[in-house]
Amino acid sequence: DPASLWDIYPKDVRVQDKKVLDPFMGGGTSIIEASRFGAECVGRDLNPVAWFVTKKQVDSGSTSVKFLEEAFETVKEQVAEQLRSYYKTPCPHHPEEHNADVMNYFWVKQLECVSCGDTVDLFDDYRVAKGRYENDDKYNCVCPECENVVLIDGWQSESTCGECGFEFIPKEGVAGYGSYTCRSCGQKYSITDAIQEQDGFDLKLYALEYYCSICDERHDMGRADVKGYRQILDADRQLFQKAKEEWESQEDLLEYIPSEEIERGAITASSSVSGNDVFEHGYTHWKDMFNERQLLTHSTLLRAIDEIEDQNPREFLLLAFSDSLRRNTMMINYSQVGNQVDHVFKQNSFNPPQRPCESNMWGVKYGTGTFKSTWDKVVRGVEWANAPTERYIEYPDTEEYPDIPTSTDLDSPETVETEQFSYPSGQNTSVSIGDIRDIDEENEYDAIITDPPYY
Repeated sequence: DPASLWDIYPKDVRVQDKKVLDPFMGGGTSIIEASRFGAECVGRDLNPVAWFVTKKQVDSGSTSVKFLEEAFETVKEQVAEQLRSYYKTPCPHHPEEHNADVMNYFWVKQLECVSCGDTVDLFDDYRVAKGRYENDDKYNCVCPECENVVLIDGWQSESTCGECGFEFIPKEGVAGYGSYTCRSCGQKYSITDAIQEQDGFDLKLYALEYYCSICDERHDMGRADVKGYRQILDADRQLFQKAKEEWESQEDLLEYIPSEEIERGAITASSSVSGNDVFEHGYTHWKDMFNERQLLTHSTLLRAIDEIEDQNPREFLLLAFSDSLRRNTMMINYSQVGNQVDHVFKQNSFNPPQRPCESNMWGVKYGTGTFKSTWDKVVRGVEWANAPTERYIEYPDTEEYPDIPTSTDLDSPETVETEQFSYPSGQNTSVSIGDIRDIDEENEYDAIITDPPYY
């Protein structure tokens, strides 16, 4: 009876007088789980990121949520409005009255055609994103002729731009399989060869995703109008230029950006592990993976976090900042089907996108991977670590459910939460950075529970 496992799991484990070692702790699963049962736990890892993440898991069981919230409010009061001011656009419905928030900006890389010299926008197709709500059977597409964003019924067949009347097939872009085809002269050429020959690439801002909280509160617009997509205006270009100029004048922020050169390795250069090569795409320094507005907003936020005096909440804020970087870099795409940004670790390599997506770092009511939403996730984790429980799905005892459920889409499953564990997460636990060959204790540990690295 699988259900009986949950009665046993938190109760009949007796390891309070045991000592557990995980010499390849990674994200800390073994020691965090053992600590909840009262074991003395020791973790070790060579990777400083693994150490830091696990360290904060260990700290979370003894951390006051109140102190975390106070630290966050300090940072919010200092920089939130400033950061959000770089992500504004005239409201599509009341442009003279108020601004809307920008959730995401859409960029496309540009190269000069090696044959005719015209500019080639590296669109693999012309989709911006799937329609929402009442338009969920359509696609927002950018017209290659007039550059307006228009709703299209079928993006894989011939369509007509509702603004200029241009006929095109949104599915058929000009870039794919490592090459581009010039719209003007038909020249086909390698993208990476062109990048290296032209000493890099240009970027063009072509669309944005917005959310207007004012229109939302008035309830005078449909949901697809309150949150949607549209082409770039002069005001949007001017706002980016303003942010760029501010960044270039803020020398005191330089210490907060990753200015180091990218080292050649199995993930950054073409290898048996990764077929992608960031150097062939023109990236030489880590800061190249961010645009000037991102360098400005990220470093401004990081400086505010750095000024928090108490180390523990400062480290939790750094943890949230680090995690939000996954979706706040110019190394990510936008999922047209999922209507959200991808993240940089979607695959085990750096895959430079032809159409980078720039997200609103601080975030608004909606958005994926913003600093605000990531911080909320951290706080929920700390709350749980103070009084950990387990949750599991209990399915009704009827013939329509299998003995071992394989789908959470079945009707009427109930989430059951266990009683609190006797110990908070991370109690009597220590973690360190280092090589396991430096561990010289003998007969010190009752159990070694680990998932060793593989090559």
